[in-house]
Amino acid sequence: MNYLEIKDKIEQNMLAAHLKIEDLRIQQDEYTGWRIVVISSDFAEKAHSERQKIVLNGLESLTIQWLDLLTPQEQEWAGSLPLDAPLENLPLWPEALESFKEIDRQLEVHQKSWREFWLIQMCLACYLSWSEEKPRPNEALDDVLSSPLKTELDLINWIENLLQKPKCGLLMKDWLMGFDQAASDRTFLLIDGLDTGFGSGKLEQAIRTKSIANLLSLINDLEYDLTHFKFKVMLREDIWRRLRFENKSHFFGRSVTLQWSESVDFFKVIAKTALQANTFKLLVQSLEEQHSQGRFLFHSDDFNLTEQQVWNIWNLLVGERMRGGKSAFTRNWVWKRIADGSNNHSPRALLQLFAQAKDWERGEQEKNSYGKTVIRPKALIVSLEEVSRQSLDALIQEEFPNLGNLVECLRQIGRSPFKANEVEGLEDELSLAIEVGLLSVYEGTNDEVERYKVPDLYLSGIGMTRKGQARAISLNDRGFNMGSRVQKSSKIRDYFALPWGKIYQESK
Repeated sequence: MNYLEIKDKIEQNMLAAHLKIEDLRIQQDEYTGWRIVVISSDFAEKAHSERQKIVLNGLESLTIQWLDLLTPQEQEWAGSLPLDAPLENLPLWPEALESFKEIDRQLEVHQKSWREFWLIQMCLACYLSWSEEKPRPNEALDDVLSSPLKTELDLINWIENLLQKPKCGLLMKDWLMGFDQAASDRTFLLIDGLDTGFGSGKLEQAIRTKSIANLLSLINDLEYDLTHFKFKVMLREDIWRRLRFENKSHFFGRSVTLQWSESVDFFKVIAKTALQANTFKLLVQSLEEQHSQGRFLFHSDDFNLTEQQVWNIWNLLVGERMRGGKSAFTRNWVWKRIADGSNNHSPRALLQLFAQAKDWERGEQEKNSYGKTVIRPKALIVSLEEVSRQSLDALIQEEFPNLGNLVECLRQIGRSPFKANEVEGLEDELSLAIEVGLLSVYEGTNDEVERYKVPDLYLSGIGMTRKGQARAISLNDRGFNMGSRVQKSSKIRDYFALPWGKIYQESK
């Protein structure tokens, strides 16, 4: 199917389900499959599986690389989304490891630097995605631009041919200036994916460091010449810290670290998502009216929640403590267990955890009714293993497949922490695993590691346990003190139609 056929089918599916569309974006992935985004306020009380069933009806055979089915409120924290564009296999970025090795070889052969590569990359990205009349380059480039560009090999050939042009850097800079003059004010050139594709070996990482340092140095020099273009570069913090290039200090004060350093801001994602469900919002408002203590007070749809309101809503959802008494706070338990080895937190893992907990709670309510909170804390424990599996799959299959051998080795070890001599011969993989948060140093230093640790986020996904911990976990719901108790009414109790799905419906 092509772009228009997919778009028509989704519009038909939404119309048949009586759901309105606020935004629909379809983009062909640069390598295989499609990226699809549907924004609809009518998704508010539907689980993700239900949304997917509606939108993708008749499209089951499609290969989908990116799928976001969101409400407008969910879109606010979803981050950047694909553009709506009928792109046709445009290889704007060479992903394969061999491609970068070949580019580095070509740069040496033609005595060029990575600066020339980045100028070529910027110009080609503009040229292939420009929606209006394209600024023409110098006629010396016409022979290259007239050749086909459909595969990654074609892209490498284009780059090689452009590198051979006399005064390549000047020609590409002149072309980039033409695009800049034709662009609207504050047009952003976004550069992402700089941590993938280079490989994990010392040689490959050296190429990556050289490439990125040249890119940032080039951006420093270009900013005084460009009028409309602005750059946004997404880069892992650990890579940034190791970079050494002239005038690096010019970026100080102009960068933003994207991380969830405060747990209250992180958990506000769940609180705001839950409040999108009218039944849950009504429950919160009714409790506020009963107690009149300002515990949940907010105004209309502007959920500008205070820290205490976030925790009160959280306690209503899953309770304050895992087992009552002096057991761990639920928020601390979740915060610790969905952190990676670098102590970074992803909203994706948080939302996956609650989606899994919802599904488990819905089934458990039929066997063992629970009225203290919307989701009992045990559901979080049971759901963590599936979230761990999904997080590991995303890390290994989607981003760093070269860590596969290390993961197999960790499965054989079976417990964490473990001694460094148990993973000898995997130095390159270990270095990368620490970079991306799969491992952390438990004892010793980065230069002389004695023991490594696997974070809880990946522990059960690999098939490991904490040292001395039994695999099976059994909890007794009896005696749990989960904070705010949800009061039963004498009438049929409304199910909590949370955005991650309907949980249960209980009669008196």
